[in-house]
Amino acid sequence: MIESAVWYQRRGVHFLRWQEREQAGGSITLRIEPDSVTWIRHGMVAWTHVFRAGDLAASQMAVGAGALAVETFTERLTIEVFPVGGTIHLVYRMRMAGQGEQPERIELVIRWERQS
Repeated sequence: MIESAVWYQRRGVHFLRWQEREQAGGSITLRIEPDSVTWIRHGMVAWTHVFRAGDLAASQMAVGAGALAVETFTERLTIEVFPVGGTIHLVYRMRMAGQGEQPERIELVIRWERQS
């Protein structure tokens, strides 16, 4: 659970940003558009990846001095944004270099609301 995040909008695109716990040492920004979410991670691990329902996508995850190839297939992506908050439901299969043939299935539900 994330205790504190910043939600803002720029040129019609929503962004949600938060700091990871100290042991992870980084920050995550989600760029939220009507049909896609771009995951942007900065820190000890750097990764930018676009999720769009039905898409197979590839990217590189920078870890230390090296990089890992990442491939995802987005099974489901639903995005709801309201004046006071929103929800993202993301289900995808991810395979990283060196993990073998069977991709890992990941399901995330991200909810946020504006505090008054």
